[in-house]
Amino acid sequence: SGIGAAINDRLTRAAAPRGDENEDELRARFIAIVGAKNALTDAVDIAPHLTEWRDRWIGKTSLVLKPGTANEIAEIFFLQ
Repeated sequence: SGIGAAINDRLTRAAAPRGDENEDELRARFIAIVGAKNALTDAVDIAPHLTEWRDRWIGKTSLVLKPGTANEIAEIFFLQ
Protein backbone atom coordinates (compact mmCIF):
# COMPACT_ATOMS: atom_id res chain seq x y z
CA SER A 1 0.00 0.00 0.00
CA GLY A 2 1.00 3.65 -0.03
CA ILE A 3 2.68 5.77 -2.66
CA GLY A 4 5.05 2.99 -3.75
CA ALA A 5 2.14 0.70 -4.57
CA ALA A 6 0.35 3.50 -6.42
CA ILE A 7 3.44 4.22 -8.52
CA ASN A 8 3.99 0.51 -9.24
CA ASP A 9 0.35 0.15 -10.27
CA ARG A 10 0.59 3.19 -12.57
CA LEU A 11 3.82 1.97 -14.15
CA THR A 12 2.36 -1.49 -14.69
CA ARG A 13 -0.68 -0.02 -16.41
CA ALA A 14 1.45 2.41 -18.42
CA ALA A 15 3.77 -0.38 -19.56
CA ALA A 16 0.91 -2.33 -21.14
CA PRO A 17 1.02 -1.77 -24.91
CA ARG A 18 -1.84 0.34 -26.23
CA GLY A 19 -3.03 0.65 -29.79
CA ASP A 20 -0.16 0.76 -32.29
CA GLU A 21 2.51 1.47 -29.68
CA ASN A 22 4.53 -1.64 -28.93
CA GLU A 23 6.44 -2.46 -25.78
CA ASP A 24 9.83 -1.51 -27.22
CA GLU A 25 8.61 1.96 -28.16
CA LEU A 26 7.15 2.54 -24.72
CA ARG A 27 10.34 1.32 -23.03
CA ALA A 28 12.32 3.72 -25.19
CA ARG A 29 10.07 6.59 -24.09
CA PHE A 30 10.56 5.68 -20.41
CA ILE A 31 14.33 5.44 -20.88
CA ALA A 32 14.44 8.76 -22.73
CA ILE A 33 12.95 10.47 -19.68
CA VAL A 34 15.65 9.36 -17.22
CA GLY A 35 18.53 8.69 -19.62
CA ALA A 36 20.15 5.34 -20.37
CA LYS A 37 22.46 5.50 -17.33
CA ASN A 38 19.41 5.69 -15.03
CA ALA A 39 17.46 2.86 -16.67
CA LEU A 40 18.37 -0.66 -15.65
CA THR A 41 17.65 -3.29 -18.29
CA ASP A 42 20.09 -6.09 -17.42
CA ALA A 43 18.61 -8.86 -15.25
CA VAL A 44 21.65 -8.84 -12.94
CA ASP A 45 21.25 -5.10 -12.29
CA ILE A 46 17.48 -5.38 -11.84
CA ALA A 47 17.54 -8.36 -9.43
CA PRO A 48 18.26 -6.38 -6.22
CA HIS A 49 15.17 -4.24 -6.89
CA LEU A 50 12.73 -7.15 -7.13
CA THR A 51 12.49 -8.19 -3.48
CA GLU A 52 10.84 -6.01 -0.88
CA TRP A 53 12.68 -5.31 2.37
CA ARG A 54 11.10 -8.21 4.32
CA ASP A 55 11.94 -10.75 1.59
CA ARG A 56 8.27 -11.78 1.49
CA TRP A 57 7.39 -10.62 -2.03
CA ILE A 58 9.35 -10.95 -5.24
CA GLY A 59 8.38 -8.95 -8.28
CA LYS A 60 9.37 -9.17 -11.90
CA THR A 61 10.15 -6.51 -14.44
CA SER A 62 12.40 -5.95 -17.41
CA LEU A 63 13.05 -2.28 -16.62
CA VAL A 64 13.93 -0.27 -13.50
CA LEU A 65 13.90 3.51 -13.78
CA LYS A 66 15.93 5.69 -11.44
CA PRO A 67 14.60 9.22 -11.89
CA GLY A 68 16.78 12.00 -10.51
CA THR A 69 14.28 14.85 -10.34
CA ALA A 70 10.67 15.48 -9.43
CA ASN A 71 10.09 16.47 -13.05
CA GLU A 72 11.30 13.08 -14.27
CA ILE A 73 8.99 11.36 -11.78
CA ALA A 74 6.07 13.40 -13.07
CA GLU A 75 6.95 12.62 -16.71
CA ILE A 76 7.10 8.91 -15.92
CA PHE A 77 3.86 8.99 -13.97
CA PHE A 78 1.92 10.84 -16.65
CA LEU A 79 3.44 9.19 -19.73
CA GLN A 80 0.62 8.54 -22.18
